[in-house]
Amino acid sequence: MKALNLIWITVLVLAFTNVNGQRGDKEIDALWQKCDSLIAKDLPQSALTVIDEIYTLAGKKKLEGEQVKAVIYRITMISDYQEDYYEKSIDEMKLEIEKATPHLKPLLYAMLGELYWNYYSVNRWKFQQRTPTDNFDNEDIKTWTLDRLVQEVRWCYSKAMEDQEILKNTKIDKYTMLIDDAEFIAYTPTLFDFVSWMAIMRFSHEETNLTRPAEIFQVDNDKYFYLGQ
Repeated sequence: MKALNLIWITVLVLAFTNVNGQRGDKEIDALWQKCDSLIAKDLPQSALTVIDEIYTLAGKKKLEGEQVKAVIYRITMISDYQEDYYEKSIDEMKLEIEKATPHLKPLLYAMLGELYWNYYSVNRWKFQQRTPTDNFDNEDIKTWTLDRLVQEVRWCYSKAMEDQEILKNTKIDKYTMLIDDAEFIAYTPTLFDFVSWMAIMRFSHEETNLTRPAEIFQVDNDKYFYLGQ
């Protein structure tokens, strides 16, 4: 596959594949095995057909975690053969956010923010050559400057942190069988803690501070340091 850097998204999939304590579904598990086999045989388009089948089936069974996993697989797979796959992955994540239930939206917004930053990471040299007047189109990421992109990343994380009640009531300790790091779980017991940690890691990055928008996302409020119970 092309170098699609989805490190944050990979972590999120591991943590939330079984949203709300959902157990593995034998029918879907079998489809995942088929999908992984096709990927191993370097048959991405055939694997995508199975991924779409998983997504549809998971929707019928209300297994939202499996749907998220299918979306991430799809985003990764299209990088093998589609042009503008970063832009398409961002568009696909936006569509998923529109359809998502309230307790999944924070997770998807954080993932969208990371997709935007991944886009910058692989196109850094293009951003360095742009000025705000170079055919700028507010709706076209290909014309954005770094400050415009950082503004969008900040917005995504602000949306991810918006619903405090859902964030604080979504526990991570239900998913210990998926996260092989007890210390990590201890420090991020809720989705609130996890997304806050992601935000801190992202905005402590030197490049996100190269630009200073009028409204700055800062983890400077007591509400961002909620101690999970």
